[in-house]
Amino acid sequence: MISSSSRLIGMKLSTIGYRGTMLMRAFSSDCEPAIRLRNAIADYRQRNYTMELPSRFKKELLSPYSKDGGSSVDIDQLNNLLINIGYREYCLSTQEQMELLRNAGSNGREIPMKQMLELIE
Repeated sequence: MISSSSRLIGMKLSTIGYRGTMLMRAFSSDCEPAIRLRNAIADYRQRNYTMELPSRFKKELLSPYSKDGGSSVDIDQLNNLLINIGYREYCLSTQEQMELLRNAGSNGREIPMKQMLELIE
């Protein structure tokens, strides 16, 4: 069995529970919206938080935009994040948000925090 952190040709595998059944689904973090989001966050960190551990920085950055005690990030909040860190030009269109959700395997408007952290790593 391949672990959830394994990489396969630019894709990550994630588990999705459906009525108690675990399925494996490829999660591509290499779609255009993911790359833009990752680049904006990496640039922001490089300019402002070089002394902070990357994992801690990402968790702290996403925390104000998370739902349900940090279990997921609402797709609509990603543009607020980008605006608040000064990267308005990186905001995602509705179509790009849908592409990001599809690549994350989300059925709703939220991306699980674990996948969000993978997406921006």
